[in-house]
Amino acid sequence: MKNILSKISLLVLMICLFVGWNQKVSAQQDPQYTQYMFNMQAINPAYTGSIENTLSATLLARRQWFNIPGAPVTQTFSIHAPLMNNTVGLGAVVVNDKIGLTNATAVLGSAAYHLKLKNSTLAFGAYFGFRQFRLDYSEARTSVGNNYDPAFDNLVTQSRPMVGAGLFYYTQNFYAGFSVPQLLNTRENVSGVLIKHFSHYFFNTGYVFDVSPKVSIRPSIMLKYVDTAPLSIDLNCNFWYNRKFGVGASYRVADSFDLLFEFQATKNLSIGYAYDLTLTKLGPYTSGSHELMIRYQGMVGKGGKDKIITPRLF
Repeated sequence: MKNILSKISLLVLMICLFVGWNQKVSAQQDPQYTQYMFNMQAINPAYTGSIENTLSATLLARRQWFNIPGAPVTQTFSIHAPLMNNTVGLGAVVVNDKIGLTNATAVLGSAAYHLKLKNSTLAFGAYFGFRQFRLDYSEARTSVGNNYDPAFDNLVTQSRPMVGAGLFYYTQNFYAGFSVPQLLNTRENVSGVLIKHFSHYFFNTGYVFDVSPKVSIRPSIMLKYVDTAPLSIDLNCNFWYNRKFGVGASYRVADSFDLLFEFQATKNLSIGYAYDLTLTKLGPYTSGSHELMIRYQGMVGKGGKDKIITPRLF
């Protein structure tokens, strides 16, 4: 009985989230990341190929609002590298985002052109791909004895194209980016419920202050806006020792307080972890959110094995 009530509660929660008043959804729908400064290709295609002579691959897993059934669970994989003397970047991004009975998977190719200026670079990027939306009622299936309700045995799938664009300006110590990962406002009609996906707008910037030969401080900020939802603001500051060990804190306004850790495990591999302490009314019901990141970086091009990766904290 407890299991049945749990599943029914989950179904009611999802109906409330997706139907709402007037059977429309208009909130922040794209996945959020605490370690966005190390996962920027997932929100801005212009970041593709921005690290000179370096192939970069990032795997990130996030579990939001731990202990709450149906809370968001997100996995992201991104890979990119520069070509043509670091003027062109090519890559791919795969994002899987599960919330309750729904699962959205985006598969994107990303490309960027890097315009070299005197002491900086301005990049223009684009996404091209598709997003598949799945609603699996079977996960809320209920049965008591031999009584079975087939209404909970249904799978709805729909696919929509995705096109996005972005700008990324950067130097060795500074960056600023603006992007719209999905330019197309899409609609899914699921069992008579209209689910609308609105464009999300991202702006982020940061600077690395080298206060000594071994100590660096990197403050950053990210703004996220979507129509009909409040502006999301992330404030972050990280402290680095020898560009190998990092610890920091973030504040997502009116949402969470976050702790971040990262270290360079090997020459090519770094590992990061973030913990979000929820500050909303969900706080008493969850132990927080967890995010794990693994990033690989290796040299490409002529003599790549003999080159040394120049550490860059974004």
